[in-house]
Amino acid sequence: MFRCLLALGLVALLTTSTFAQRKPYDPYAKQTEEDLAPIRPDGKLNWPPFFKSKAMEVRFQGYFAQGTCTGSNKRIVNYLEANKVEVNALPEESLLGLAAKADGDTLAMASKDGVPVNVVTHPAGVSKVTISGKMNPADLRPGMMVKFSGRVNEHGKGVKPIESLEVFTPDAKFKWKAIITDRQQNIAATVLKAEGSMLQVQVPAGRVRKLTFQVTENPEIIVTGSTLDMVSAGDEVSTKGRVYLSGEGVGGVPVVFASEIIVKKAFARDKAAEAKAEEELAAKKVAAAAEEN
Repeated sequence: MFRCLLALGLVALLTTSTFAQRKPYDPYAKQTEEDLAPIRPDGKLNWPPFFKSKAMEVRFQGYFAQGTCTGSNKRIVNYLEANKVEVNALPEESLLGLAAKADGDTLAMASKDGVPVNVVTHPAGVSKVTISGKMNPADLRPGMMVKFSGRVNEHGKGVKPIESLEVFTPDAKFKWKAIITDRQQNIAATVLKAEGSMLQVQVPAGRVRKLTFQVTENPEIIVTGSTLDMVSAGDEVSTKGRVYLSGEGVGGVPVVFASEIIVKKAFARDKAAEAKAEEELAAKKVAAAAEEN
């Protein structure tokens, strides 16, 4: 199915390119404010050009800045034109698949047909990214922001183990709140270290800033985020965007310049821990029954 979509996309791309040839390619064309705006008047994302060889583009832009090229050499102009891909003219498709690896603003995934795909977000940060579901404790990493209910003493040590927390992305209205010791409170913090049953976080406000908690053996971790660093291998991905077919400059795999990415976390609890918890619960029930008798 995906290959069929790519074939249709190629036809659309070739058709678009044919009509685009009416206007000569100008490597010196100045970009207007509308060209640079991340969102077009019709509400769609406005993507900067993609260059098959970024190194070549940088080299020739250096020549242009020095005035050593004037655009009169048609062979060079054609060379530069072939290196440039107008992303906004590419066909738009929706894809489903499984995440493989997130790296900065790029997400590698496999489509439902097993075809590898690279998903790229807009450099201006206007791609809509939604990540939800439950996270495995092992996926909790330094730099993530979390919030939970807890209580610490004057040394920043948690009084009780944390049973549940939320990994989140702060919005524009978010403000740090100072910690009040010896009081149960809602805490928002950045993860410094998460190893085994120990969770160390930091709050950049107030007197007590570094906090250390114990967490229960199998804590519940909810995710409500909008950054790709929360994605783990195996998560379900639904994305929509401009599709560039496999070719020069993309490592031989299709690229989706995404306007939207929706990720559903793949959650699998530790089966050994679950079995142990069930055994402990059963033992407690037996003990309670024995006391009643």
